[in-house]
Amino acid sequence: MTALTLRLDETRSSSVDIEYRGSLIALGAALHNARVAAAHRHILGDTVITGDGKATSARITFTAGTDISLTDQLPGMLHRGTHRGMSDPGLPPCDPTDLAHLAARLSSPTAAVHLIQDRDTITRLAENISATDRLRFLTDALHREMISELRWPHSGGLSSGIEVSSLGTPTAELAALELLRRPDVMEQLNNWNTGQALRAQTRTRLASSDAVAVITQQGICAADYIRSGARAEEFWIRAQTLGYSLHPLTPVSLYATNADHLRALAPSRAGELAVLSDELTALTARRPGEHATLILRIGSISLTVFRRISISKFPIPANDRRT
Repeated sequence: MTALTLRLDETRSSSVDIEYRGSLIALGAALHNARVAAAHRHILGDTVITGDGKATSARITFTAGTDISLTDQLPGMLHRGTHRGMSDPGLPPCDPTDLAHLAARLSSPTAAVHLIQDRDTITRLAENISATDRLRFLTDALHREMISELRWPHSGGLSSGIEVSSLGTPTAELAALELLRRPDVMEQLNNWNTGQALRAQTRTRLASSDAVAVITQQGICAADYIRSGARAEEFWIRAQTLGYSLHPLTPVSLYATNADHLRALAPSRAGELAVLSDELTALTARRPGEHATLILRIGSISLTVFRRISISKFPIPANDRRT
């Protein structure tokens, strides 16, 4: 029987990817896209998620079948992109009605899409997430991982990572970005307990958003994160099809669920991070036991799509396609 099996790549994890939770969300998004493609080709069969943690896998069986709710997402899926720049004040703001309907349609008792449009809450989110971004800069391991994802022009290796040109950073600020990539500069700022300016870009961009969508779930097993990843991907596809731009945000503590996780992330600033983590939960969780799994800022603007890793870099072995 022909099938596609999706698994985690442990080598591409990071400190923030606690217990591979971020990777599982990405796997869920990939699973959703594969189901959309299979439905379009009328070969959509059963989907089974097995295992837990890094041993988790998701398998789609290819057999006669389709789903119109998936096939209508194909054009949007193929054009889905990320915009990291400012929202355009010259464009009309998001329509609260269509986004609210979309969020409600994709929500269930165990997983939900919460739409935040209250300006005060968005401002508080901007303050909180920008503060965790400052800690990301000032914590050596987190800073190194973040900078390793960036790709500068003419530096080679543009087949992976995030191109600096896609960040929406004004040309005049690129010189400052070159300075911020230096570990010795971040070490000095950390020693002086300063660096509030490191918050500026995240704070300003998030505060300029028309809305913020928070994807939440009740459980914390691997399958819960995979399902949330699929739900986030569908929301992203459908919201962009409505004409909005989206940008995912991953605060440092997003996947932390206990104090040990926070200490491992930022050993010298675990207390500061704990306060921010509790505040983030209060801002994003609407129901007891909810965990935020992805935060998306939403605006009205033309898209700038970041470069992705080419699938040709990771050929699928024959025995992963057919079992």
